[in-house]
Amino acid sequence: MTEFEVSLKSATGAHYQVSAGEYTYSEDVSCDTVKGFGQTDLYEPITSLTLSLSTSAKSIYFYSFSFTVFVPQGVDLELTTDSVSATPSIPGEGLVPATNYDLISVDEYYKDIDFNADAASLETSLSTLISTMTRISYGDDTYIMLYTDESVDNPGYLYGIFDGDLISASPNGTWNKEHVWACSHMKLDGKDPRPDSGTVNHATDLHNLRVACHNSNGMHGNKFYDNANTDTTFFPNISGESSASHIYSGDHRGDVARILFYMCLRYDFLELNDELDVNDGLAMGKLSTLLKWNKLDPVDEFEMQRNNRIYEYQGNRNPFIDHPELADILY
Repeated sequence: MTEFEVSLKSATGAHYQVSAGEYTYSEDVSCDTVKGFGQTDLYEPITSLTLSLSTSAKSIYFYSFSFTVFVPQGVDLELTTDSVSATPSIPGEGLVPATNYDLISVDEYYKDIDFNADAASLETSLSTLISTMTRISYGDDTYIMLYTDESVDNPGYLYGIFDGDLISASPNGTWNKEHVWACSHMKLDGKDPRPDSGTVNHATDLHNLRVACHNSNGMHGNKFYDNANTDTTFFPNISGESSASHIYSGDHRGDVARILFYMCLRYDFLELNDELDVNDGLAMGKLSTLLKWNKLDPVDEFEMQRNNRIYEYQGNRNPFIDHPELADILY
């Protein structure tokens, strides 16, 4: 081996070690953006090569490991990697709790709703319907989300909001429960509803909680949503810039909009508007932008799967996923 480079990011510190034959190199690193670490001009004879990573913080974002070797003439070089097999999340097995409800069809759920009624009557009937639900504690949410937020295309991995990150379906240390409607903007009676493990309140509603990697969760914070990133607004499609943890994939604008529509309908003390008043503890927005996003980013298979799976625990659905046209009628 003549050289190697490890490309990673870990704002709060990480440790890596490369072992190759009798050669070993280790280093403690800390980097807010993606950086490469390594050595050149080694000329070390090797028959195997191992990279290990560790951190005392929540996560390391590992991007690549590259190395260069000279292979003698007549020698075959065989490269192998360990196989990784992700296990799909199944309710009642492992860490995922058993469900509370048997899934029913969308038509059955809305069988008593008159979708041709005037907007005020429709809003009342839908609000009453989705308010009939089983409330879940914030601690139980963690384990249920291993199932509700599972990737459609990659079972056994969670699909992160804002950057499309694929995260191992484990409850320990690799992701946050992102409040899409920020806690600081749903202060009932002026009280911050930010929950702890045993809390059961409007801040523990699964429809408003999405799996997010730590960095993406922090980039949103308690900002409103709009088409640009400013001191008060956040654009939910994180790009692959050096400030982001992962290369962007997916469109998350419609997901955000439909979650906020649900929260405003479900909890009548909440409001969606265009004012973006940071001192308003009960409002989110920007409503006019959210209405556009609802059309620009249509409902996808992940949202439908997640809506079904949340129903299995809470017994209620997000009507704006089942009927996206309701957003223009009600808001």
